[in-house]
Amino acid sequence: MPGPGEIDLRFVPVAGTAGSHASPLLHVEVANGLSEKAALSQLLCKMGVSAANQLRGAVLAAEMLNSANAVGPFNLADVLTGVVELEREMIDAIEKDFPQIAARKGFAEYKKSLEALAKVVRDRPRDADGCMGIARFLSASNQALTPVVKEKLTPSAKKEVKGEQISWKDVVIRSKDFPEELNIDGSNFVRVDHLQLVNDESEKEHKFRIEGQKDMWKSRQTFTYPDKEPVSDSGVAYIGGEAKWQVQNLKPGKDLIIIKRFDAILGEQICDISVDGKKVGQWKVTEADRKHRWRNHYFLVPGTYVTNDTLEMSAKAVSAERDINMFQLWFYQPA
Repeated sequence: MPGPGEIDLRFVPVAGTAGSHASPLLHVEVANGLSEKAALSQLLCKMGVSAANQLRGAVLAAEMLNSANAVGPFNLADVLTGVVELEREMIDAIEKDFPQIAARKGFAEYKKSLEALAKVVRDRPRDADGCMGIARFLSASNQALTPVVKEKLTPSAKKEVKGEQISWKDVVIRSKDFPEELNIDGSNFVRVDHLQLVNDESEKEHKFRIEGQKDMWKSRQTFTYPDKEPVSDSGVAYIGGEAKWQVQNLKPGKDLIIIKRFDAILGEQICDISVDGKKVGQWKVTEADRKHRWRNHYFLVPGTYVTNDTLEMSAKAVSAERDINMFQLWFYQPA
């Protein structure tokens, strides 16, 4: 024991904390934002978006901390970091596996709202005003997501199934050529056009060309799909620049699905897609497989961009060092 005037050197200045310094207003704003996020993610779960279930679990955990008065200016950003990252992963999953949800009105605005929330969370403010800003961005992202999730589709009579029935996941690994008609996850689609690369007649008909490239080459390859089915095909690859082509036989106002066959030896093939000079979005191909190298990937052009029976598309390489390759392009619209 220390004597008079002595310091006990066994003292360790470490202690736990209980409660937070959050104002009642901040506490309520965070609670409302998390509650709404949980409800919206539950609706997406019911649509089959499995990534939304992971998001909902993280949101419920954050709700529990907030209810226990364990969230305040000192840790709000830390608590929401995981939530935001899971929500960004959910967006990637929707764009990949649920293109019809991604095409809904307001989805692009929702993505922007989430990126704004992600930025302010990454800044990690520790003061009361900064955390109120986080709460408001959280609410804004919910408001942007609400019309996307709750959009009411126009009721229509039950349509007869036309064509082969497959899922969007089946599209990615299909080794057979794509037929005239397909029923994808319950929706009928009809093929309106088809571009075969390294085919003079098809390329001329679609006015296919590549401009501004650093390098390009043509090749004929024989690879397998994951079903181990060997397929031989010819295609083009380019580094930098952009590929351009026309799509014909379109019905104005209807969504357009583009499916391409590509060599998946390298992932992260990213290009900006434009229609008649207007940017639609980024086509991100992330699959990589050095064993079974064939894959298919799809991109949805919302019907608002399809204004004529013929349009010109372009695919501009985003990375100047990574090649973009394509072998066939199939074009579908809702039947």
